[in-house]
Amino acid sequence: MELKDLFAPDDRPGEAEASVSAARLCPQCGFAAPPDLVIRFCGRCGAALEGEELAIEQKHVLLVDDSALSRRKMAAILKRLDCRVVEAEDGSQALELARAEPPDVIVMDVMMPVMSALEALKILRTDARFATTPVIMLTSKADATTVSQALEHHASDYLLKDSPPEEIKRRLQKYLPSP
Repeated sequence: MELKDLFAPDDRPGEAEASVSAARLCPQCGFAAPPDLVIRFCGRCGAALEGEELAIEQKHVLLVDDSALSRRKMAAILKRLDCRVVEAEDGSQALELARAEPPDVIVMDVMMPVMSALEALKILRTDARFATTPVIMLTSKADATTVSQALEHHASDYLLKDSPPEEIKRRLQKYLPSP
């Protein structure tokens, strides 16, 4: 599977969006999806496009990474797993979003500006609401010190960003049980 295959045709980088008048609008973010494209989720925010019952079944995943490209790749994989994805660019923003609407799973890049994932993880684990929330750490390279620190602060798993999409999908599915 290639990276371009992860994106819905309307969400592929560099492709033009359909005209708003001929599009279906996402109820959450207003993104315009072409009416002839058969998709169930918004290509931008991951919200369900087909009724309330689908949104209830979706797992809420908080995706945290300062790289827009990395977020797009991971969000595309999560959306294929029927997840509603909310994105943050740093640990501080992640804490704010998690507190506002506790996610079922958190996927965080280790190295970020403002607040690193390790700092955010320490804070999350002191809050009873997030004591058992799966937190999966993402990184470009797995050095023993960082992995050790993440596990010490009760990270649930550790993923390399350049892992094949099928491996990422397989590992994430462990933390996304069926409703």
